[in-house]
Amino acid sequence: MIFLRRQERTRLLLQFDLSLLEKEAAHICHAHHCQTLKAPAPGLVMVTIQESVEGDYFYAGEVLVTECKVTVDGIIGLGLVKGYDTRRAKALAIIDAAFRADFPEVKSIEGKLEAFKIDLEQSLNKEANSLAKTRVQFETIL
Repeated sequence: MIFLRRQERTRLLLQFDLSLLEKEAAHICHAHHCQTLKAPAPGLVMVTIQESVEGDYFYAGEVLVTECKVTVDGIIGLGLVKGYDTRRAKALAIIDAAFRADFPEVKSIEGKLEAFKIDLEQSLNKEANSLAKTRVQFETIL
């Protein structure tokens, strides 16, 4: 089993099927004590961009996010989702706490995420290959 870093794990969980995500979160809460510290609520996050010439940073605007904070057996978990998705934010927070605490339930989640990662990479490669077929080589057009 490949160990996923937190950033990569979160990226995959954000794209994972919501019903399966909620099922895993419910399984964790059934086995452990889950408490909501901050209910899922909308918020705004500033988006910074680096200017290409001088390398200065500036604020391009704000993005709507949904954030949630929970504890699972005293371990804090955070869920932050772009857009308004309270269910996904709460499920992410519960799963984040479970991974931080290294509960036995995370092994099955890791296995599902690894399979999902392989499927996602294959579909992205297939899409890239189909796009590459339509690419025009301007050097060969004379």
